[in-house]
Amino acid sequence: MESSNICPYCNQPNNSPVSPAPLNRPIAKIETLITQLLEEKHTLLRRLNSIQSLTRNVPVEILAFIFEEASREPPMNLDPDEEPEAPNGIAQALLLGTVSTQWRQAALSASHIWTNLQYQLDPIQFKSQLSMIEEALDRSGNLPLMVMFDFSKLKLPLIRGISGWHLVDPTTDEVLCWNMERIQSLSLLDPPRPWFETTSELAQLTELTVKYSEQGAIQPDELSLIDNLYLRKLAIAGFSSNHCIRLPSSPSLTHVTLSEVHVAMAISVLLHCPQLITFEGSTLECDGPWYNDIDNAKPIVMEHLRALTWRGADLRSWERPFIQNLHLPALQTLCLLINRDAAQQDTEYLPSLQAFFSRLSSLKTLSLERCYRTRHLQLRFPANMFPQWLEHLTLKDWHLSYVHELLESEAIAGREGGQVNPLLPNLRKLSIDLGYLAFEPGQLMDILNVLKGRTSPLVLCLRLHRNIDMSEPISMLRDPSLLLEGLELVVNGKRVA
Repeated sequence: MESSNICPYCNQPNNSPVSPAPLNRPIAKIETLITQLLEEKHTLLRRLNSIQSLTRNVPVEILAFIFEEASREPPMNLDPDEEPEAPNGIAQALLLGTVSTQWRQAALSASHIWTNLQYQLDPIQFKSQLSMIEEALDRSGNLPLMVMFDFSKLKLPLIRGISGWHLVDPTTDEVLCWNMERIQSLSLLDPPRPWFETTSELAQLTELTVKYSEQGAIQPDELSLIDNLYLRKLAIAGFSSNHCIRLPSSPSLTHVTLSEVHVAMAISVLLHCPQLITFEGSTLECDGPWYNDIDNAKPIVMEHLRALTWRGADLRSWERPFIQNLHLPALQTLCLLINRDAAQQDTEYLPSLQAFFSRLSSLKTLSLERCYRTRHLQLRFPANMFPQWLEHLTLKDWHLSYVHELLESEAIAGREGGQVNPLLPNLRKLSIDLGYLAFEPGQLMDILNVLKGRTSPLVLCLRLHRNIDMSEPISMLRDPSLLLEGLELVVNGKRVA
């Protein structure tokens, strides 16, 4: 049977011969490309196997150290004015768990990486955060916990049910209550009231931080820490003036930071915590009677206090009889906020400061803040204002005319006393922070002339936030007669010299 040359599809004569030759070249290119891709695949697999062999053979001790470093995180910032994302070491450790199945199993079984609970509770992620908190409490075993919760973004209905307020959530509360005794460090921003009702259950608590913002939750009437016998560090901020703290009869507090609280609370902590090593009080309020519970005649000795910061309420708020009976034999660092109005109106204000400083036999570092000049304000600094054993003096927000008068009076008193170094013989570092205060270069040069009287090296630090011609003072700063062991000149945050 003869073969037909008619196309079976279109019934037209098929005169062109059929040949696959035109397809050979594209096919060859595709085969070459496939061969190259297969070679790359095998290369990647060999490389992956070599990497996996390294990760799979990591000793258990090294793997535990890796997860411990990954889960370690800096303390969450509880400043309501700043809203950084809260770090989460648990999430970082779980991310490392994606390396391999072995690593994930190690992450889930390593109890220590689940002990650091830092969460900025958010309405959008609230349910997932609660789930993670419950899982962390379950996987952390019996290890001590560090808990930091920021409630500032939560709306009240989320933490308030029909039966009252919750710690976090009804279900999570039950898990938390079972683990309260494991909490060693607790930090809270705008916490709901039940947290203050559970302080007696925090038997192992050593560090406590509580802060309220202006739009924070309703504060309780008091913070009772009577049962927290192991509490060492306490930080409180934003409590109202009628808020009180109840401390154990023999508190073990060694470090206290108070901010935006009434001065009565600060005084109370000082009087009832003889083991204090550091105390910082800033933005302290002083209104209404509060001094009734203090015995003016009884000496107050704090043998362990080494660092004291007192900003907000000036020394007058301590009452003169009280400050005269306060003895701090171990104090090495003192930061005070000068009340310029009190210094002008009360002629005994600066002498009382002088007498207070003279009793601080171990004082090495002194910082005095805010003493700028107003139109009618005149101060008269007493001779020997500072103890002769002082090594580091910082004057912050002081007008240069006051700095000159103060240093000049010290130098005159030293010369009259026959000292080799008339200006504070043991002074090693002088820091002057002018901030945004206006001054003339000549005023700075007057201060440098006073410093020329020294015969021992001195480190000088100058900070200012004004653009001013400093060429002449800088040339004088290079004068060898100043005996500057070190110089730090910072203008608008930038180091110039």
